Parts: sequence; C-alpha cells; structure tokens
Amino acid sequence: MTVSILTARNATLTDLHALLEAQHAAKLDVVVPARDLTVAGGNVIVAGAGEAVVTPDGVSPGRVSLRPTSHADANLAAKLDIPIKYLRRLREQHIGLYDHSVNTLLGEDPDYRFLVRALVDGATDQGVGRAFLSSSYRVTDNLDVLVTVLAGIRDAGVSVEITRCDLSETRMYVIVSCRPSPPTHRACWPTTPRRSPGREARTTPSFMPGSSSRTLRPGTGGPRSPRG
Repeated sequence: MTVSILTARNATLTDLHALLEAQHAAKLDVVVPARDLTVAGGNVIVAGAGEAVVTPDGVSPGRVSLRPTSHADANLAAKLDIPIKYLRRLREQHIGLYDHSVNTLLGEDPDYRFLVRALVDGATDQGVGRAFLSSSYRVTDNLDVLVTVLAGIRDAGVSVEITRCDLSETRMYVIVSCRPSPPTHRACWPTTPRRSPGREARTTPSFMPGSSSRTLRPGTGGPRSPRG
C-alpha cells in the first residue's frame, strides 16, 4: 500500500472518484482496545483484524500490520501524551525506542478503545494506518461526501464546472465554479402612476431629445402669478 492511494493533486473529478472508490474497497475501520495494539519496527499490529488464519490446530484470529502516516503518528502522540516532535524523532532515528515507548504507554490503559482507520491490502494484511482516534469518533467517508454534494448540485439544476480536485491524508478539496447564466431580456412597459390615499398623483419629469418642453409635477415650478 503506497502513498499514491492516499493523495492526489490537480486531479480531475473522474480521477478523484476512482481514487476514492479504491480507498473505499481497501478501507478498514475497526474499534479495538489498546491491549490489541502492539508496535514492531515502527508498524502498528492490530490483533483481531483482517482475515482469520486457518491451521491444522484450528482457527487463529487475523491481524494486520499498519504503517502509520504522519497524521496517524500525531494521533498516537496525542492519545499517549507524547510530544509529537519527540515521537517523530524516535521514528526517524531510534525506531527501537519508538516501539518501546508506544508499547509501554499503550499498556498503561489496556482497556482504552481506539477507532483505527486504515487502508489494507487484503492479500497481504498489510497497509497504511490513517488515524488512531477515540472510539466515539463519527466516521465520515470522502466518497460519501462527494457523491452527496454532486447529487445536491444536480438536483438543484445549477450549471457548474469542477475546476480542481485535491486529496491529502486529512482533507479533500473540490473547487466548484458556477457557470454564468445567459442574460435575459425583459420588455419594459409604461405603468400608471399610483395614487396614495389623500394625495395628488405625481408625474415623473421626462425630457425628450430635441425638445425643450418638459412635464412638470403639479404644484411645482411653472410661472408664478403676478401679485396684485
């Protein structure tokens, strides 16, 4: 399982949808207690997940091996109260100490329940650990969000253009631009002036090209009567 299934930049809508379909087919979302998580060689082993193993001695529970992303490492650091810079340094320079530190702190609260989100190759039971969250976290898939939004746009009858699609380890970006509607032409018809109750009707002043005459509002302008 490689990073190519996790991210995309400047993708078309078709490419993004195909990538999300591939993620959906490989996704593993499982709630497990901390006692079922162990770390070896920087990978998190999840007991009880994956395909069960059938042997002459019986059936053994499955297990998957996950390589945490940078975001998933940050989740572990937050849950176990480890400074993230320190944990990342251990991963890069002291992988044995990384394993020991995480395993020791997982053992302090073995009943704590994690929601593990991963993408797994079913043929090898190996994959990528996307997140280690609280079991109360509500799962929302990018594929469901994309399909719902596109259906809403279609039902609204709005003409749009998808100008850009990006996918990171933690975010999906889809830029939707509305296409301009063609101008509409409406005929303008003269209207009868409205008369308010108890008030005189007023006529809007109008000026005709080539003429000096004008219509005046009653009671305004015009020659004054000579005083007697």
